[in-house]
Order: sequence, then structure tokens, then C-alpha cells
Amino acid sequence: VCLLVMETMYRLTMVLQWRMIDVLMWFYRATVIITAPLVIFHLQKRGHFTLYEASYWAIALIPYYCITFHRVLLKGIRFAWGDVLLIVAAIVLSASLSMVLWSLASFAFVAFRLKKIKLSRIVFMVVGVAVLLAIAYQFNVRTHKAVDDLIDADNWKTFFAAFIFMAGNRVQRILVAWTVGWTHPFYGVGPGALVSYAMKHFERSDFSVMGISAVDFKLSQPATNVFLQLWAETGIIGTFAYLALLFYVFRKIAKKTYAIPIQAALWITM
Repeated sequence: VCLLVMETMYRLTMVLQWRMIDVLMWFYRATVIITAPLVIFHLQKRGHFTLYEASYWAIALIPYYCITFHRVLLKGIRFAWGDVLLIVAAIVLSASLSMVLWSLASFAFVAFRLKKIKLSRIVFMVVGVAVLLAIAYQFNVRTHKAVDDLIDADNWKTFFAAFIFMAGNRVQRILVAWTVGWTHPFYGVGPGALVSYAMKHFERSDFSVMGISAVDFKLSQPATNVFLQLWAETGIIGTFAYLALLFYVFRKIAKKTYAIPIQAALWITM
């Protein structure tokens, strides 16, 4: 079913070509516009559209960053100033440091792909990251606590505890998928079976690191990496089949300029 959906979307993209990009852009713009009143009227403390939390929305918007910066680098800021303002608005609404980092990563990747890396842009990004981190430290409680904990760490264990706080449950969810994949490397445990397998064969404490565990970590959560999830569920065979499909798609659109931001978004999210 997944392969059929991917093939259908690929063919739709080939038919619509650059018009598909416009369809995506209007969707992403709508998510920001809809989220604004949700935050203004305190229906959401941190904007996250209809997703689980702000960091999920930050990841979902990666294609939007890539397409916008692709237009900025090719045509200039005057052709995409509205979308740049919407990205800034999304960062403000979500109060998400990860959204800042993903948007900067998107800019860097698209600039590299277009061969438009310049010293001035590198300096701009470094300064931008420093300024945004300073703002996040000042106004974002989670960032403030994480930075203070890292600075105050007096040994590796406390430093790692601070890192776990910043990363949330992602580290342990990756460890679950890695462990299951390593246990069943060739065929996996079956499509969609990672969570049920982990809950049946492991305990939550099995994935504590140095005795430290994220408070919101559960065995009922999927992996945060698509390749590890595939390896755990379908083994090497399924993972290589997926990689072959990606290679096929990338080969088909390798020389199509309009597809560069989509390529960049795919690589960044992976």
C-alpha cells in the first residue's frame, strides 16, 4: 500500500511538476495562518497546528523552509518575502528552538545544492544561530534549563542527564529500534510490529542509559528514524527495497531544478 501511494504521488508530481510545489506551499501557509488564532486565543500554549507538539510541526514544515529558501536563493527575497515572514511567524508561534535549527539546516542544504555557498552566508548563519540561541535562552524555559544544566554538569552522568532532557525520549526510542533490528537483522519482526514486539519482550528499564531515562519514554512509541524502524520491522531486505525505491525516484528527478527543494527536504527529514 505504501509503495502504491508513493508511486501515485510520484506520478502526480511528474504531471503537475512545478504546480505541485505551489499546491504544497498553499497548504503550509494555511497551517501557519490557522495556528495563529489558536495561540492568540490560548487554545494552544505553543503553536503546533493539529500535530502532537511544536517540534512535530517544526519537522512537518521542513519542505516549506526548503521551497521558500530555494526561491530566495534563485530569485531574491522580494519573490518570497511573504513566506519568509510566515516562517518567522511560525517560529514565534511555536517558540520552538528545533524549528529554528531545521529552518537553518534547510537554508544551508538548499544553498549547497544550488552551489550558492558563500562566506557571507556562512557568517550570517553562524551569527543567526548565536542570536537565536541567545533569545531562546532568555525567553524559552526549556532551553534555559537545558543550557544551565549543561553548564553546571560536573561529570559525564549529569551532562548526559541534561542531554536526555534536551532530546526527550528520542534517544531511547532509537535504542529500542536498534536493539530489535540487531536481534532480527534479515527479516525483522514484521511490518508495523515493532511496538508490539518491544512491549512483549522488553521492559522500560532495559533502555535506561547510565541509569537515566526520559520521563515520557514508553515502549509503545515508534522509533524516531525511518531507517531504523524499517530495519527493525522488515530487516535488511525491506530496508534495501525502500532504499532502491528512493534511488529510483532521485534518479528520475536528479536534473529537474524545481525538485531540488523536495530533494533537500527529504534528505533533511531522514
